[in-house]
Amino acid sequence: MDGQSQPPLALLKRPREQIVEGGDEEHEPKRPRSTALPTRTSEELRHEDYTVAWVSALPIEMAAARAMLDNVHKPLSMNPNDSNVYVFGDIGGHNVVIACLPSGQYGITKAAIVANNMRWSFPSISIRLMVGIGGGVPGTTDIRLGDVVVSNPTPASSGVIQYDFGKTVQKGRFQHTGVLNKPPQDLLAGVARLRADHEARHSSVGAILSEMSHRNPSMTAYAHQGFGQDRLYEASYDHAGDSCDHCDLSQLVRRPARSSSLPRIHYGIIASANQVMKDGVTRDRVAKEHNVLCFEMEAAGLMDNFPCLVIRGICDYSDSHKAKPWQEYAAATAAAYAKELLSVMPSQGGQVSAPAIDRRPTGHGKPGAGKSTIMKHAFTRAKRKAANNAAVISFFLNARGEDLEKTTIGMHRSLLLQLLESLPELQFILDDVKHNIQHSSLASDLNLLRDLFDRAISNLGQKQVTCFIDALDECAEDEVRQMLDFFEDLGQCSVQNNIRLYTCFSSRHYTHMDVQYGLKLTLEDQPGHAEDMEEYVRTKLRTGTKKPGEDLVAEILQKASGVFMWVVLVVEILNKEFSRGRIFAVKKRLREIPPRLSDLFRDILTRDNENMEDLLLCVQWLIFGKRPLTREEYYFALATGLEAESLGECDSESITEEVMDLFIASSSKGLAEVTKSKNPTVQFIHESVREFLLKDGGLQSLWPQLGVNVEHSSHDNLKKCCYAYTRVDIPPTYWPDDDVFLLSVLSEIANSTRSLMAKRFPFLEYATNQLLHHANAAAKGLPQSEFLRSFSDDLQRWIRLNNLFQKRKIQRYKPYPTLWYIFAESDCDSLIKLVSMEGLDQGTLEVTKMLIGKHAQLKLNDEQTNSSLLGPGRSLSTLPILQTLLNAGIDLTTTDSAGRTILHVVATWWALTKDQISTLVLQALQLGVSIESKNKKGQTPLMVAALLGNEHLAAALLRNGADPNTEDKDGTTTLIAVIITMASFKDDNLGWRAIICLQLLEHGADTEKVALNDATALAVARRFERHDVEQLLVTDLTDESSLEEVGADATPASAGDNTPRFHGPRRTSPA
Repeated sequence: MDGQSQPPLALLKRPREQIVEGGDEEHEPKRPRSTALPTRTSEELRHEDYTVAWVSALPIEMAAARAMLDNVHKPLSMNPNDSNVYVFGDIGGHNVVIACLPSGQYGITKAAIVANNMRWSFPSISIRLMVGIGGGVPGTTDIRLGDVVVSNPTPASSGVIQYDFGKTVQKGRFQHTGVLNKPPQDLLAGVARLRADHEARHSSVGAILSEMSHRNPSMTAYAHQGFGQDRLYEASYDHAGDSCDHCDLSQLVRRPARSSSLPRIHYGIIASANQVMKDGVTRDRVAKEHNVLCFEMEAAGLMDNFPCLVIRGICDYSDSHKAKPWQEYAAATAAAYAKELLSVMPSQGGQVSAPAIDRRPTGHGKPGAGKSTIMKHAFTRAKRKAANNAAVISFFLNARGEDLEKTTIGMHRSLLLQLLESLPELQFILDDVKHNIQHSSLASDLNLLRDLFDRAISNLGQKQVTCFIDALDECAEDEVRQMLDFFEDLGQCSVQNNIRLYTCFSSRHYTHMDVQYGLKLTLEDQPGHAEDMEEYVRTKLRTGTKKPGEDLVAEILQKASGVFMWVVLVVEILNKEFSRGRIFAVKKRLREIPPRLSDLFRDILTRDNENMEDLLLCVQWLIFGKRPLTREEYYFALATGLEAESLGECDSESITEEVMDLFIASSSKGLAEVTKSKNPTVQFIHESVREFLLKDGGLQSLWPQLGVNVEHSSHDNLKKCCYAYTRVDIPPTYWPDDDVFLLSVLSEIANSTRSLMAKRFPFLEYATNQLLHHANAAAKGLPQSEFLRSFSDDLQRWIRLNNLFQKRKIQRYKPYPTLWYIFAESDCDSLIKLVSMEGLDQGTLEVTKMLIGKHAQLKLNDEQTNSSLLGPGRSLSTLPILQTLLNAGIDLTTTDSAGRTILHVVATWWALTKDQISTLVLQALQLGVSIESKNKKGQTPLMVAALLGNEHLAAALLRNGADPNTEDKDGTTTLIAVIITMASFKDDNLGWRAIICLQLLEHGADTEKVALNDATALAVARRFERHDVEQLLVTDLTDESSLEEVGADATPASAGDNTPRFHGPRRTSPA
């Protein structure tokens, strides 16, 4: 059934692998936190409880700052010598004190006095912010009114300069002097973290402004003033009159329209002085000299004795055309950025004023302490006691599972589905046209899922939701951070609006993932936890007497250090001693047992060296299997690897569940078990076993023969098991020896055949479906030529098996597909390359001809199937295929879903010769393919070729007029992009990177062009301390001796190519 015909709720149940990227700037990723005014707390804090100093120069800036507070605090009594007036509050767990310059007093000196008073009055201040409005510098950086500029240090500047501080030298020229302090490192680290977040999502400034307007409806002046009021005049055109109503509109600078009114964030140098910048020509001169983005009047007075981060909202363009209506909005955007920055900064301790929120307990504990067991018990108890108007929902993050089991997108899908099924009256949120739900994205758009969950909680009324989320440590850290931020916002909103939402998280000790508000429980520190372990020991330890000795119990608990899993394993070990009558040896055995869980695993696995081959195969399947194996699959997977010659049909009378369970226990030495679930699978008894084997080096230390390529070796072993099982003798009566049968068989007959095979050959479906997965993974590090040739010989048998297990006819192969076709469809990139190298991909051209014959409207790039006829795998037959496509009238000017043209794709065709590439480029250009076409990253074919190291394609494109100075979406030129890749390689031989650099320089690449973060290519090389690259950039390409200095040979590599050959820079040996 097509996804578009299903109800939205059903889509949440369907597994989807692709994740739709977030929307455009109009759709904010975060929700407004509340529609209520900030909470005014009655609790009075102390001066030393405040850790954030926020300085404003104007009353409108202080008003915007106050509107950002989550809670407003009672004012404190102040020292008579402190003339400042303060507003107190908190933001995101930080206690904030806001000060403002006296009314009508501005400039560097007044700012310094205010800051000095704050230093003495609040001794715990560690985060200092100067937040307000400033004048922007239009130019290379597209700055608009309302945008935000944040001071950013450079090698030559602290991020703030006092441009009127200096001396007059010869000929009356003014020379700027002095360097101000930089902001503290932890503050710069917070900025870096936020900038990284903004690479993956849009800034939350827009959402924070929306929240401000909801909470403060009277602040109407603090809204965007409209694109029509954002006017930039030529720098030399002065203001004419009291307002710009009479200014000459022909003097306006034409700029491309923005698609969104949301402010953009810029990072650079802010110029400060005791005067207002109101002249466009002077603005441009000073800005060019110091690379300035913004002008203001206070920051220089703070940096030396009060080093801070300066955040300015742009209210005018530092010219005579002052735009006062924009000042309030600019103050708000700067304040909103400051609030978002504080949200990613760790709080510095102290007493936080927000009301105690015990609705969000977080359980922390050591591996094996019993966190998941307690979460399961709490969930079961809450479920049992839940009222009719309550929902209890849960999610377990499983690092071993599929994508939807170990990602927050899967978590949000599951929680939303559980909530809407438990409280169906909330399902109306799926019908809201305001969300413009596309069914194809409902199950995979994280922002949409969060928004729907938020709306469901907001509409609970008197209902209650209790949510359990277990094992945060098994998910990617950045995802967990964002998820906790979301639930923090949701929780605060719920408290303020009397919504009954209770959440409970569990995690290992994860210092960077603490929930700011709520109750934190460390499991091993809880008295009840120790009591539970003691009760377990007394109940399970079989001493042969009524109760074990007190000293033995005490020693077990003392060595356990709160780890319940350790107790379980040790009690089992000691029980074996008791069962053998070796009571005298129990204490000695206990003393021999290591106290660390990982060391205990090692002891269990190496106590005897029996069946180590079984054990190795066991752990390889449990760690590197594509999915968890069933009891039956596990038994025959290991049997295949151990005794492949004895394989045959499964004898269910002799190979019972009991037999298989005994084999699981013995082959794993007790560290694996069958799960007690609806669909039981084999897994380790605890995730810490996997960590011991992988992270603690257990696999390599126990089996050193695996070498450094443990993963590749393991996949190779699993591949051999799968391949051997696919060749097992199957009686011909089980399936007709007819290829057509498997293509046309009715579904009920196919199902019957599959069921028979699953019963007689339990491992066959996995072995068939995952053989290529393991072979491809092994091929990334180990030779697979022999397997490929053998597989090619057995291909028709594998195709018949594959077709048998494909439930949909459309997914079954017709007789005699090529290896390339099969590997490409299975996403086996390494095998595709190997097929090309081995010369086994013959028939690719025939496949293309066949496709053209069947599809009159065949396209080069099919948007519906997201596929390309010129994708990976066609490397040896590229030109014949291209000629065939041209003869069929295929349009080569189209692009694929990533915005790539044929010239972008050619960069990955490594088997083409230089002459073939030249021919192909000329053909493509003659047929209308644009040499400057950009993909969705803003990269031209030249940039892609340069980054991938395809020097022949880069040379061909440059010869045909490709512009070496074009920038991508991030403002990076091709030359700078290649230099950045150079910076990540510390070896002396720059290789192809230097060749491409020389090609770019020869064809006019501008080393002085300002691009990445307002830096030139030379500046980037210096930033990364690559003096060899710097030398390369200033090399005279016409001077033979200069070329030799950087390791290049002035002799061209070949006729018709003037680029010098490069051998690597010469380095003198250290003295």
